[in-house]
Amino acid sequence: MGNATWSGYELSIRQKLDEWEFMPSFLNGVEIWANHTRIYKMVGTFTGGASGPTITHLSTVVGSQINGGISYRSPHGKFYVHLKTNYQASRPTANLLANGGTANQRVPRQEAYQFWDGELTYRLTANLRLTVIARNLLSERPQFSEIGVIRNTQQDTGISWIFGFKYDL
Repeated sequence: MGNATWSGYELSIRQKLDEWEFMPSFLNGVEIWANHTRIYKMVGTFTGGASGPTITHLSTVVGSQINGGISYRSPHGKFYVHLKTNYQASRPTANLLANGGTANQRVPRQEAYQFWDGELTYRLTANLRLTVIARNLLSERPQFSEIGVIRNTQQDTGISWIFGFKYDL
């Protein structure tokens, strides 16, 4: 199939605020989290075995991504809400070749993209919960460019709403 070498890192933090004694009591139940993933080098033939072209960036691979959010759970778990975001850096939509030179500069790209999601859960009984999830709260759409000029924008899908019940046996 080929071979590849990837280099990068991931940093992550998750913290319940009530674990810090100096926090005011009204923040009990609040949790924050964030992570950053960065791939700063990818080189390989990936496909075609040893005879395939050397690629320095696979199409649509996100080289830098940041996620973060905040949530609140009520003291007895009756109510839960969270808001989270995802940021993805600009990336090529075609493979970048090691010997591509200026041709790599003309490769189409998906521009940097950020979206927000939210969730609200309410426990109606000990076993029954109602959940509402909203994906892409601001109706963001990915944009694509060529040589720095926006050539198209993905069709607006709006907010995706999911309503559900969960029953624990």
